[in-house]
Amino acid sequence: MKFSINKDNLLKPLNIVLNLAVDAAAAKKNQIYNNILLDLTEEGLKFVATDGSSDIITFVSKEQIESIDEIGKVTLSAKDLKSICSQEFISRTNNNNSGTIELCYDEQISQMTVKKNRAIYTLKTLDASSFPCIPEIEPKISFKIKEGDLKDIIKTTKFSMSSEDVRKIFNAMLFDIRNNCLNVVSTDSHRLAYNKYELIDTEEDINDAMMIVGRKAITEMSSLLQNSSNLITINISEKSFSMINENYIYNSKIIDGSWPKYLGLLPNPNTYLGSFTIEKDILKNLINNVSFLSTENLNSWVTIIVDNNKITLKNSNSKHEYAEVTSNDVIYDGEHHEMTLNYKFLTDIINNVSSKELIVNIVKSSVEIELKDNEKDCGELKYIIMLIRL
Repeated sequence: MKFSINKDNLLKPLNIVLNLAVDAAAAKKNQIYNNILLDLTEEGLKFVATDGSSDIITFVSKEQIESIDEIGKVTLSAKDLKSICSQEFISRTNNNNSGTIELCYDEQISQMTVKKNRAIYTLKTLDASSFPCIPEIEPKISFKIKEGDLKDIIKTTKFSMSSEDVRKIFNAMLFDIRNNCLNVVSTDSHRLAYNKYELIDTEEDINDAMMIVGRKAITEMSSLLQNSSNLITINISEKSFSMINENYIYNSKIIDGSWPKYLGLLPNPNTYLGSFTIEKDILKNLINNVSFLSTENLNSWVTIIVDNNKITLKNSNSKHEYAEVTSNDVIYDGEHHEMTLNYKFLTDIINNVSSKELIVNIVKSSVEIELKDNEKDCGELKYIIMLIRL
């Protein structure tokens, strides 16, 4: 393998695959997970990274490569190659800081030589045959969605996942397609996020398709997705899924398990005991005024009292310290209601939604939070927070 390429054309695909290739936990299982596969053909250069459960493939076309002298395959450290591309050469006598990088692989000594300006680097390599085989996904269900919309769906839903629950499904997100609507759900059993999105770019009706995606894959998807109106394709098979756009193919395994019947957890409007509307910034300020008394992971709760266009938040701790703050910046003309809940769940919602105002529906054992001015083109977003009994 021998070729020359502009560093920017090399950095872009490296940045796409780097997250998977520097996974320390995966590298403990197999050192090759720290490497990427470079596959140079007459058509261009393919980059492949994997951590054993997910993989990502991206491609540089032959038009973006300055010269191809010899095709071939090799695996090497993604982190080291990225560091070389990012280095700048400074000289008082020579200002010629060329962006061209030359790479030459010597199979006999398992070494990649990289030349950039006046610098020469040698990197240890592994034979391409030792790199894990990436299986092709045979989709049973396929749909398209705007890239920016999927990024927003994940952002406004993922924080309700658990992080250390022994039940894998609570460390994951559900993608459930019913009647051409994508329902995305996450829960840690104390709260639930529900995001419903109408699929308008489907070629055929989609119904009763479901996949559970783990936290690690959700994090990778979130980092890959851009705030773009371009369509991406989601393919779902029995045990895995893929996310495809013009820059990459991301594949990941699906978690095997059954999800709780989440639709039954969404309150019926007929069961509302009352509802109030408040600007999220005002609610956040009220929370900040009383939550400082709580110690880390202890007493992470506030009591909220609403009564006749007035809202009061109270908090106390084990040292018998007490805080209370009241505001009239709430729309509520119902009966007196008092509820205690985890304030961190509220701030997670406030910090991740674009809506300026929140509608809080009071139910017997929980509160349901909706967005008053939802800026999304279609769909709905709701949060359920279980109340605390003191």
